[in-house]
Amino acid sequence: MTLKAPLSLAFLEEHPQSAARVLESASHEAAATFLSELPARVAADTAACMIPAVAASILQHMSAKHAAAIFADMTSAEATAILRVWPEITDNILDALPKRVSGRLKRALSYPPHLVGARMDPSAPALNGTMSAADALARLQAIDPLPDMVAVEGPGGVFVGILYIRDLVAAGGTAALQTIAKTSYPPLVDVQPLTAAVDHEAWSEAITLPVIDGSKRFVGVLHRRALDAGAHDTQMPLPPGLQFSGHLVQVFRHCVLGVAVMVAGAMDTHEPGQR
Repeated sequence: MTLKAPLSLAFLEEHPQSAARVLESASHEAAATFLSELPARVAADTAACMIPAVAASILQHMSAKHAAAIFADMTSAEATAILRVWPEITDNILDALPKRVSGRLKRALSYPPHLVGARMDPSAPALNGTMSAADALARLQAIDPLPDMVAVEGPGGVFVGILYIRDLVAAGGTAALQTIAKTSYPPLVDVQPLTAAVDHEAWSEAITLPVIDGSKRFVGVLHRRALDAGAHDTQMPLPPGLQFSGHLVQVFRHCVLGVAVMVAGAMDTHEPGQR
């Protein structure tokens, strides 16, 4: 079945979120080809509804011209979220954009080295708080590597809390993310000085804290080790042995997610009264 069968232009315009779910689970090359054949506005609305890391993996298979046209039709927040996790240097994308747009995005992507944003990890995705745990697990299978946590968003994309993958797997299949998210860790702000972040009281309980921007939208996480390490230390690659161990951990996580999705689906099938 081709992507064009379930994803007509009318469906994409009316249901960009549903279309995004289909494209997330498709081959990234096929999804990129499909999006490049759409009007830029429609492709932008659909890509903006994807998990940023997945959208980046799809859009990187396009030409810089096609990708830039899609970014130009996104809001700054939507485009920045994807470009922050772009797997390669984004200069060719930014150069293909109108100067007004590229200038705005460059400012949003660049943080002075003394600010939290310069050390944060932007790869953790954010999911809507009304989504069920089973649906969240299914969506996260499209991400590689799998993050340790996800952020939970409320109305308007406002940050609500964080949810560790282990807690998501243990939650009931129909539980809404907003009911199981941890809200006890006050977030850091991306333009907050690192010297102030060091003294954040939540470090006594957590090794990773969420980071939000001035609009209270989730933009990433800050690991304590990245805060403590020097700039060069945070960029050093892991030794080969640890890289292989990390790969095994990712494989294990994906296996756990797969089992959890099947269990959640079985629970939903046999217990319709709980839906």
